Amino acid sequence: MKRTVTVLLAISALLLSACDAGTAESTSDDISPEIMAISGSSAIQEEAAAESIAPEEKTGTLTERETIIKGFEENYVPETEPQAEASEGPVFRAIECPENNYVLYAVDDIIVFYDTSNYNYEKSTGYITLDFTDLESRPLGSVKLPEGFYSTESYKGTDGVLFYLSDEYYDEETQQIESVTVKINEDLSMEVMDGPDTPDYVFEAGGHKFANRGIDLYCMDGEPKILIPGYTKEGDEYGFYTRSIAYRFPIDNDRFVYSEVGYEAIPGFGVYDFSTGKAADIPDSKDRVPFGVKDNKIYSVRTAWDGFGAELFVTDTDTLDTEPFADFSRWLDGLTSVFFFMPESGEYIIAITDSHEMGMKAYRISTDSGEITDEYDFPEGYYFYTSYGFTKNGELMIDHRDGLILFKF
Repeated sequence: MKRTVTVLLAISALLLSACDAGTAESTSDDISPEIMAISGSSAIQEEAAAESIAPEEKTGTLTERETIIKGFEENYVPETEPQAEASEGPVFRAIECPENNYVLYAVDDIIVFYDTSNYNYEKSTGYITLDFTDLESRPLGSVKLPEGFYSTESYKGTDGVLFYLSDEYYDEETQQIESVTVKINEDLSMEVMDGPDTPDYVFEAGGHKFANRGIDLYCMDGEPKILIPGYTKEGDEYGFYTRSIAYRFPIDNDRFVYSEVGYEAIPGFGVYDFSTGKAADIPDSKDRVPFGVKDNKIYSVRTAWDGFGAELFVTDTDTLDTEPFADFSRWLDGLTSVFFFMPESGEYIIAITDSHEMGMKAYRISTDSGEITDEYDFPEGYYFYTSYGFTKNGELMIDHRDGLILFKF
């Protein structure tokens, strides 16, 4: 309070002194808006000089001084009062691939480039080099893959494993299809695991470890055990009626969302609860793909195995009841694709549309109202190939085949 009074007196003294130096008839009505808007910080710089002025040197009537001080008080904002930060708007960054490279994977804020400059596609000879960079394109290291190894099937790892690469090839000597898996560790060392046994691709989410073995989803906390079994039909040689289980994302520390995956089909999804040890299929969830959760509500999109959908739904994780949320089917006219994403915070939904005619565009959708609150046109020449989820900073990682886009509303 003492500091504020001092500042007010300093400013009133400065203004009234200026009146003496000019025309003595001037009143507060003649003071320019620029003078009235003097900030607290600039006034403090003159504080010592203002305090040295003797009271008898100050001129003007009490009414004039009151008018000046009152006007300042109405416009004064203390330095300590927090100011609202200006919105920086959508953030777009593009990381281009080096020559003879393309993006293989992006995981844990690390980008993996697939360098094919020493590989002969026609003869399947030579080798591939994996080049690792951070999100600022700073090099982290390289790994040379085994001679002749070529695979783009990557699986996220855990317990010191960054990811796996799996490849199958025809061995002319044994006349058998052989498999080989390369394990890339977090220290960028490499291990080659070949043979008939496929290793478990263990991943961690929501405080638990999981692995897919065949069509079943396993919990790998300690001794492996089946959490949710898939199912098949006797005599189903080609897997037309087989259903496998895929982990989707956590709801909380006890529950997570899973999907059923079938041959040319999307059977539905459900919720598994560790506290009860039970899985519950969501009723009437056929052809719906879950993509995010907020406040115990699962957001999903109705789609099809051979196309894209734009009808959104919300499912209550306690009652398992589902309601329509938003319908953007109008986007499908003339579009080649539409994808929905939600950051872990559940703050909003990102919809990415991609059209040969309209280019690529992003929409920000409120998770409360389902309304579009912002939109962004990507620069010309970019298109959607796949996504690797979000960075730790909440940027969506989009592979456009010639590099990586980092985008955030």
